[in-house]
Amino acid sequence: MNGEALMVEGDLTNLYQHINPGVVTIWRYDIVGSGHDQSFPTGQGSGFVIDLEGHIITNLHVIDGADEIEVDFPSGLKVWAELMGTDPDSDLAVLKVNVPEKELVPLPLGDSDKVRVGDFVVAIGNPFGLSGSMTIGIISAIGRTLDSENPAPGGGRFAAGDIIQTDAAINPGNSGGPLINMHGEVIGVNRAIRSESFTVRGDIANSGVGFAIPINILRQVVPKIIENG
Repeated sequence: MNGEALMVEGDLTNLYQHINPGVVTIWRYDIVGSGHDQSFPTGQGSGFVIDLEGHIITNLHVIDGADEIEVDFPSGLKVWAELMGTDPDSDLAVLKVNVPEKELVPLPLGDSDKVRVGDFVVAIGNPFGLSGSMTIGIISAIGRTLDSENPAPGGGRFAAGDIIQTDAAINPGNSGGPLINMHGEVIGVNRAIRSESFTVRGDIANSGVGFAIPINILRQVVPKIIENG
């Protein structure tokens, strides 16, 4: 292994050690049963801390319709979260947790307008419930369009633009987690994959075509959610 490869390996190790403490696992719970007194996990995703006030970012589709939301920290701490608000157009949701400040490791936000095709990126999240998993890839394209979570009049959905495409492996459970550049900055929120392959459980499987919401959209949307819900 040459010196350049060793440097890259060391950089990735350091990046993971700095970023992973700020990445959380999100569990969606639904209340079931005739007595409506028991809740069970019915979905999972990822999220990340953005400030010391306990605000956490994830995707709307990860927690949409949940009766309760659990956030699991890398330290092993598990807490219930409050849903502050959502934005269907961008598929973003803001949660808030009440935890000791030592548990909160806010991730630095980058500038998605500076993202270029070919940039190296990593994704950290909770694919298939495997928390703290990191994958690496590149920016494959920018300016893609996906359906939003906002229904359009007459059927269908409004489109969400400026989406980042990456070949970093993204799988079910990665949704809501950060897409990170080599400076350790979040430049996107992992949202979806496109694939014609499926796992034995019927989940859509990674094909090397993943999509992330640009972080500059988060910069516009999240302060309004925190202020107004």
